[in-house]
Amino acid sequence: MPSRPQVSLQADLDYSAHRVHVREEIVYPNRTGATLDHLALDALAARQPGVMALTGVSVEGDWEAWGRLNGTVLRINLGRPLVANAVLVAAIEYTLDLPPIPPHADGTSGVLGWNTRQTNLGDWFPAVSAYRNGWLAERSPPHVVGETTTPETVDITLDLGVKNAPDGLQIMASAPAQSIGERLRFTVSGARSLAVSLGTGFQVTEARTTSGTLVRSAFFQ
Repeated sequence: MPSRPQVSLQADLDYSAHRVHVREEIVYPNRTGATLDHLALDALAARQPGVMALTGVSVEGDWEAWGRLNGTVLRINLGRPLVANAVLVAAIEYTLDLPPIPPHADGTSGVLGWNTRQTNLGDWFPAVSAYRNGWLAERSPPHVVGETTTPETVDITLDLGVKNAPDGLQIMASAPAQSIGERLRFTVSGARSLAVSLGTGFQVTEARTTSGTLVRSAFFQ
């Protein structure tokens, strides 16, 4: 049994159409100590109407499982309850129609969307909520600033394909990209999210902290 949830994302971005098709697989080890009749995910992409369209939810070995998007919470209801120390494998399919980034976007309105210079994928996939005597995603709505939600620490792999992109496309992400054919793979461990920003004209600078951590910053002049 994995020590924490595993999230695998296969995403196909049509850059010029501002649309992303995603298949997300979640391997969830139930270390809560409780028997669970559902899972709750933070679906922040659903904060804006018309952005996220859920097209399918399934659970391996559970034909009665079904999903429902309620505000910014994606609930996966189980036909077979998940007992403590058992593992569940769920798959979610959805489409994101990315909204235009407002001219004076703030830290919330600019993380998911596009403008003439870039396309941002931030807070874009349903994240496994932390469980503390119940799912934290179901207790309070996301905040506007700061720690907006309470997702669980997970390992994330993103397999990304991009078409209809401009020449000279640059990609900035939470992890280095590995080229696999015409696709890109990003992997992070012990994280709560994985963000990607794509565009042209980025200026990039690097520096190392005193502890040796490499920090890269991308910006527009």
